[in-house]
Amino acid sequence: MFVAAVAGVQGALVSIVSELAAANHGVLLFDHYLSVVRAESDLPVSRRPRPVRPLRRGIELPDVWFRYDDEHPWVLRGVDLFIPCGHSVALVGRNGCGKSTLVKLLCRFYDPTRGSIRWDGADLRDVPVADLRIHPTIAGLPRGYDTLLTRVFLGASDGADATAGVVLSGGQWQRVALARGLLRRQPDLMILDEPSAGLDAEAEHEVHSRLREHRRGRTSLLISHRLSAGRDADAIAVLAGGELVEQGTHGELMAGGSEYARLFTLQASGYERPMAGRP
Repeated sequence: MFVAAVAGVQGALVSIVSELAAANHGVLLFDHYLSVVRAESDLPVSRRPRPVRPLRRGIELPDVWFRYDDEHPWVLRGVDLFIPCGHSVALVGRNGCGKSTLVKLLCRFYDPTRGSIRWDGADLRDVPVADLRIHPTIAGLPRGYDTLLTRVFLGASDGADATAGVVLSGGQWQRVALARGLLRRQPDLMILDEPSAGLDAEAEHEVHSRLREHRRGRTSLLISHRLSAGRDADAIAVLAGGELVEQGTHGELMAGGSEYARLFTLQASGYERPMAGRP
């Protein structure tokens, strides 16, 4: 009985310590949550805001430089890029070359350190941030911003409601996110950042086939490490070290023996080359 009592006390103490650690972790996360929801935007507000007009000419990035702060190196260095209205542009390059950073600037999560981003000639810094983002879509959900896309945080009254929340796999989340973008009526700009990441080979083929149909005649920017995904784009822009080093169609870049051609050939050879010791 004594040994059993000691074991029981020990188990209870372990449980108490574990619960205290979990509570401490929860308090720390809640503090971070409060910091985020109470944080104000650090983007400057234009004194003369301009409404967002439907895209007619295109989006220009003239001599764009960016770094996250003065102590960090430049992520983008003098990028000159034009995305014509109704055309698709593929942005390719190695990891860390600045592709995702460029997307953040297009969405105005940050402003360029030097240069500007122009929507039909209008500087994005003069456009209200709310006009660039998807607030009306979220507000139209059954519970607005309170709509749950998971069943982890359901309350007692929602537990029996099968429609209150669903659990999706990573690949399903990817496809839902793509569907949201494709179902939007006449988007001025589609930004597709690694749209097939996390999908199996069959799903990836299906997604890119559908994307080719939806991108036709629309303004779009595609980012993918799978270079074959962007070969049918109207133009391919190659970033290296934060600089735009090459631009042209797939055929033009391949014929020129460029860095893009080297990377494309290297990636394609991985599918064609037989494994060692096998036919």
